[in-house]
Amino acid sequence: MADTGPDAAVWPNDGWLAHLALAPTATGSNGWSEAQTFTVPPGTTALQVQLTAPAGHVLQLAELTGADTPVVPGDWLQLADQPWLYLDGQERVRASAWQAAFLVPNAPQVPVPPGVWRLRAFTFDYDPLSQARTPTATTLEVAVDLLRKPAVTAGTIDLNLCLTGARGITAATAPDHPRVQAALHTVAQAWGAAGVSVGQVRYFDVPVTALDVTHDDGPDLELAALLRLAAGQPPGIPIFLLESVNLQTGGGLVPAAGFTAGLPGPLDVGGPRTGIALALQYDEPDLLGVVMAHEIGHFLGLFHVVEAHAQGETAVEDRLPDTAPTPQNLMYYAPDPAYLTLTPQQGAVALGGPWVAP
Repeated sequence: MADTGPDAAVWPNDGWLAHLALAPTATGSNGWSEAQTFTVPPGTTALQVQLTAPAGHVLQLAELTGADTPVVPGDWLQLADQPWLYLDGQERVRASAWQAAFLVPNAPQVPVPPGVWRLRAFTFDYDPLSQARTPTATTLEVAVDLLRKPAVTAGTIDLNLCLTGARGITAATAPDHPRVQAALHTVAQAWGAAGVSVGQVRYFDVPVTALDVTHDDGPDLELAALLRLAAGQPPGIPIFLLESVNLQTGGGLVPAAGFTAGLPGPLDVGGPRTGIALALQYDEPDLLGVVMAHEIGHFLGLFHVVEAHAQGETAVEDRLPDTAPTPQNLMYYAPDPAYLTLTPQQGAVALGGPWVAP
């Protein structure tokens, strides 16, 4: 086991965010990496692990142990019937292609003890049409962002609106466009009530060749190419406005109102998994504002209060004790403009993460 972390993290300028770049690591033909360690200093309130790989491989957190406390147990992949989601513990993790970020804690019961932490990664290739999953060997970049935000009750997010020309909306017209401004007002209303205010809103024209994009959970070439258009922008959540967006499933293409590329969003503006894509085609009724606010919730680390399920199936709920699996919450799987509510624990998860400046 290689110790790639420092003896203690240095909080720059008495700040709240410290970045640790761990040594690159390789996964074998079975998809597993060797263990890496890093040190979490006293006073750390949260951390975010980020994995990056080439060629669209899917990345998952196979193990995360903090000072001998298992956050993601090292045997969960052997016990699971699929590697996409770890659902059995208090912490929930979701795989993604190209890049994957994992916010700890994403539920209030999850501890962040100081000391030496250990992590292992797992990589696989995924075919969205056949739904085949194949472990793969690759080389990963690994980073950990440490956060120190004790008792934070308020914070700010900046937004980078990336305009594709869909519906004639450009960086020049968006600041006065009624629909865009109404959507931003909805975001400010929903998140302001949870203690997260909208800071700077920046507008950028991006040179897309098509006004729709497909998200396929596998190589995801279209989505990765779109999100890379945000490279060079200042720190802020990239939000792309397109005519339409689609999800590629085993049953074919499914139109969607929007989606978040990473849950949570990696700290990498211009990276292949950092951003949100929204469809402008749903304007009767206008869903832009509530979907934007909902997808920002995913980007900041929130899961649905309950996942869509058929009658008779077991409902999969989030791990927050103060949420309920009902439509009266912004993070219900089908958000309703009439319900912009977020619970205190949902607000705490978002406020504790790296995208919200205290």
